[in-house]
Amino acid sequence: MKKIMIKLLLLSSLNFAQSPVIEKYIHEGLNNNLALKQKNSSLQKAFFALKEAKGLFFPTVDFKSEYEFSDGGRKINFPVGEMLNPVYSTLNQLTKSNVFPQIENQNIQLLPDNYHDTRIEIKMPLINTDIWYNNKIKDESVSQKEAEVNAYKRELVKEIKTAYYNYLKSVKAAAIYKNAASLLADNYKLTETLVKNNVVLKSSLLKISSEISKNEAQLTEAANCVKLSALYFNFLLNKEQSAPVEIDTAIFQIDKKRLTPADSLIYDVAGREELQQIKSGIKQNEFLLSMNKGEYIPSVGAFLSAGYQGTKYKFDSDQRYYLFGLQLNWNLFNGMRTKSKTEQTATDLSSLKSGLEETSKKLSLQLNSAQLDLNTAASKLNSAESALEYSQEYYRQMQARYSTGQALLLELTDALTQYVNNQIIYQVAFTDTLIKQAELERAAALYNFN
Repeated sequence: MKKIMIKLLLLSSLNFAQSPVIEKYIHEGLNNNLALKQKNSSLQKAFFALKEAKGLFFPTVDFKSEYEFSDGGRKINFPVGEMLNPVYSTLNQLTKSNVFPQIENQNIQLLPDNYHDTRIEIKMPLINTDIWYNNKIKDESVSQKEAEVNAYKRELVKEIKTAYYNYLKSVKAAAIYKNAASLLADNYKLTETLVKNNVVLKSSLLKISSEISKNEAQLTEAANCVKLSALYFNFLLNKEQSAPVEIDTAIFQIDKKRLTPADSLIYDVAGREELQQIKSGIKQNEFLLSMNKGEYIPSVGAFLSAGYQGTKYKFDSDQRYYLFGLQLNWNLFNGMRTKSKTEQTATDLSSLKSGLEETSKKLSLQLNSAQLDLNTAASKLNSAESALEYSQEYYRQMQARYSTGQALLLELTDALTQYVNNQIIYQVAFTDTLIKQAELERAAALYNFN
């Protein structure tokens, strides 16, 4: 709860440029992105593996039935005749009767013939460390997959915002070149009037025509950028390539102060899912290490078999039976394999802990870099805004002087070029600041999915 409150405070302090349009597209992307669907499938698989591990704690119930016919094979000679016939003969003589018949030796087949065994078998683990630790490992595996999915979600949010801002930048660039085309057309008409009045040379019209052609090429390039940025944006959302992209004009009216981060804000990387992934991996290896060491702990299980067993396929009280017992399995020696597995797991665990420290430092570096980049972008934006205001006023004054013949066409063209270029620079700086803000939001894991 404390981390959530800190995150909300940071969000409100930084004033990230959130808009209903962007939030709508983010929601679509989180629901439809193909790569995210694949990662969600992996998460579902981990959930099913956890359910499978939990199922090992429950008894296993099987119904089994066997019916056997046989002939031949090993036999046992049982000399019952040789043992009993002399006795029977003596008894017949004493009783002066034939009550005790003579019997033959028996040759008994070992393989059962016309024999069935129909039963229900129940097996239940009572003490088994492997099952307990395996359940813990699968549980941590789910947490690791959840962190992986959430990490990709944050990356996807950043990519969607970046793609949308780049689309807006290309749209604005195209609008700037369209406006420049209109200004050039006005200058062409003005120059025609000045030529008729012998104020400027006719060659001035050729110069403006050249600038018009150059602007048309730039406008075509900007229009293609609009199409390409829209294609990539729709790709992220898994939408049709021709789907229109809604333009949120409110973004362009954002107060520039909202884009400037406060120097007093302190961020950390504790909420980064990448760290949670490694921490889950460490826990899994710790459980695996304990499981390997637990191989010397005996496992105990109970079993119960109940059913019918006998010759011919009959079910009566004479064939009914049950069998109950306990099983003990104790590993006393296995050629030091357990020790070797334990050492391997301990090595992996040490490597993961080193990786956690390294990743934490890398993420901190990324966060610091994102903060500095946003500061730089905000500074460039302020500079670009001032330059745009100056160039706009400079062009207005130069156009007024040119209309009265007090300025050369070269000066007017240069003023217009500066004005157009500064508009482009401003839009690039504006969208770049928004993108850097999205990168900082990603680096500090500040986006709230709720």
